[in-house]
Amino acid sequence: MIDVRLKDGNRKKFSGTGGLGLVASRLTLEGPIVEDKGSFIVSGRRTYVDVITRQVNRANEGNENYNPIPDYYFYDLNMKANYDLGENDRIFLSGYLGRDFFTFGNGDFNVNFDWGNTTTTARWNHVFNPQLFMNTTVTYSDYDYTLSNKFGDFAFELGSGIEDQAAKVDFSYTPNNDHFIQFGVSSTYHKFDIGRANADSESGVIEFSSGQKHYAWEFGAYVADEWEVNEKLKLDFGLRASGFYNDEKFYYGLEPRFASKYSVSENVSVKASYARMYQYIHLVSNSGASLPTDIWYPSDQVVAPQFSDQVAAGVSIALGENYLLSNEVYYKWLGNQVDFKDNANLFLNDKLNEEFVFGKGWAYGNEIYIEKKNGKFTGWVGYTLSWSWRQFEDILDGEAFPYRNDRRHDASVVTMYEINSRFTVTASWVYSTGNASTVPEGYFIVQKPQGEGITIVPTYVPRNSYRVPAYHRMDIGFVWNFKHKWGKSDLTFSAYNAYNRKNPYFIYVDDNRQDIIDANDGQPLGADDFSELEFTPTQVSLFPIIPSVTWNFSF
Repeated sequence: MIDVRLKDGNRKKFSGTGGLGLVASRLTLEGPIVEDKGSFIVSGRRTYVDVITRQVNRANEGNENYNPIPDYYFYDLNMKANYDLGENDRIFLSGYLGRDFFTFGNGDFNVNFDWGNTTTTARWNHVFNPQLFMNTTVTYSDYDYTLSNKFGDFAFELGSGIEDQAAKVDFSYTPNNDHFIQFGVSSTYHKFDIGRANADSESGVIEFSSGQKHYAWEFGAYVADEWEVNEKLKLDFGLRASGFYNDEKFYYGLEPRFASKYSVSENVSVKASYARMYQYIHLVSNSGASLPTDIWYPSDQVVAPQFSDQVAAGVSIALGENYLLSNEVYYKWLGNQVDFKDNANLFLNDKLNEEFVFGKGWAYGNEIYIEKKNGKFTGWVGYTLSWSWRQFEDILDGEAFPYRNDRRHDASVVTMYEINSRFTVTASWVYSTGNASTVPEGYFIVQKPQGEGITIVPTYVPRNSYRVPAYHRMDIGFVWNFKHKWGKSDLTFSAYNAYNRKNPYFIYVDDNRQDIIDANDGQPLGADDFSELEFTPTQVSLFPIIPSVTWNFSF
């Protein structure tokens, strides 16, 4: 902590933490606004992995078997402040700004992708008495992404976003030591910018633009009670009423939930829960193995809300003082699921809801977790075995297929060993089954009339029958701690993706049509060129092994 004397003779104490590294830097500062009345905290981060990957790409120029590493970096900024208005009132302000940038270019195929979120929040906390207090919150958020592609002289841009303005009032009431009651209301105004697309060509042959805008209201009211029945049994139950208005259509639903925890003994506890939820905003995904171009679409005259019912049960066992073991199983029923129909027109369609199909889904799985909490050697192991299915009458003749986020296996191992008070070694390993996806399995070629060239049309495997390669990596680190008069610091030596696994970020299909055109002095492809066409699935990976040294400090 730093003690600063101002010109008026007052003192203010500021503290902070930060880190300066080879691939990222960060800084956090906090201090008082007015002594004993208000304070602030501000933090920022910036990565510059793209500087390293550009050097790797330059070193491999001319290597025909080398796939260039894309440029990727992000930055974010967080700000928070609070101020005491009196004995019973306090206000809180916060803001967030973050952007991610991705760029990839390989010959005629070029992609630029950036996305981010901006949020601001203002909250007023008022204490009525020791048993009852209120939080009134106003928020604003704006999320958007833009994906631009260039294939030769053809440029295409796709975007989407949601802007929200929301207000809510929440009350917390503690009538006695056995009950903690919460209730409140909320309202959100949504602005949707859906499927924003435009394209042009240097030849001027192809130009278009499209997109949809929706304006919707979402409402909610709830009451919940955490009831400590006795020393062994705790119950948590509540009810929420929700509503959604868009496109002159109003939907509503009741969402009950219930959870219980029972202590069988000092070391063993069991729990069970049930919850129903309605979802009025739909995440509709293109299941192709490409960059994420997901669309958030609101319920309207055609698209009804999705809903789910989930049950779960689990057990936690303390194995002595050092180990904790937990296991949980769950099953979820999903109604009115939304997906694109086969051969849907995704990007140039101002009536996107006509491309949807509706069906059902279900998901289930088992999660197991074991942790060592004390001693020089600590860490945990987690593993999830799960399935996620969808079924639509208009897809695969009604046969169920795995959903995009169906990941059969998901595992993580985290370990830390404290050699002494100054030195610590860390290691972590993660693994997950690749996403289910739909990719081309072949192509047929159509000759255009009057020798104007050809059209190449892909044929696809059955919906989500292809698995993207599994994701796994290991990170290792060594921490060297120091103490100073002004605070403390450490040097962290680390290696991200220690065994240099090339994990897939997206997959695209490349072809040699431009090479053939160049060999024919710019003439369009003709029937005689069909036999020379080659199509090559190409995987794009983000990060190779990245060694780093970071100086972390706090004062």
